[in-house]
Amino acid sequence: MSPHQIYIPKLTPINKVIIIAAASSLVLQSLLSKITGFSAPALFGLFLPRLAEGHIYQLITYPLPQAGLMSTVFDGLVIWFIGSELESSWGRKFYIKFLITSLLSAAVFYLLFSLIIPSGFPLVGITGISYALLLSYGILYPDRTFVFMLIFPMKAKHFCLLIIGILFFSGIFSNNPSSWGHLGAVFGAFGQMVMTTLYRQKKRSFLTSFKKISKKTPHLHIVKDDTEEKDPKYWH
Repeated sequence: MSPHQIYIPKLTPINKVIIIAAASSLVLQSLLSKITGFSAPALFGLFLPRLAEGHIYQLITYPLPQAGLMSTVFDGLVIWFIGSELESSWGRKFYIKFLITSLLSAAVFYLLFSLIIPSGFPLVGITGISYALLLSYGILYPDRTFVFMLIFPMKAKHFCLLIIGILFFSGIFSNNPSSWGHLGAVFGAFGQMVMTTLYRQKKRSFLTSFKKISKKTPHLHIVKDDTEEKDPKYWH
């Protein structure tokens, strides 16, 4: 077997829904734009001026419109290959929390940087999720091998650093706060992993201490005074 043979994990239910929704949205928005000129990103994408006008729903709907075909294909592959393995490892409940945290963090970072760098680019798509998944995978499985551009094999940790470096470069040298929104998803995912790890360590430490205390606690037993025919007097 080749050391760089591609492993294709089973597509899990949550990720199947995400990929189908993203692909359907891309096709629908492309048709509407071509036929009627309707812009789904302008209406449903997260855009600070429209949010200030009261379009609060954009905080929920912004992942539905997609940035383009190549972006959607890349995000879909990451969610399939990386997300399915992480969902199987973490469990559905934690995985859903992870996705929600990533989306909310992306929205917060995008809005903050939109205040600093006004831009006409709305935040759309599920790219933030894919970057967050890549970071998490790189942390959990740093020495696994990725094949970058299907040509260059590299370790997962190096691949993730490369992707995040590209994001930083794009955010600094472009006038598009969307890149910082995607970085926000990365930071949110990292923060959640750290907090979850600390919580579990603290819980495990508490349980360990409690068990030690329980083992040291003497059991109560009754010692009867044989000199008297009365109820026991001494409790130890």
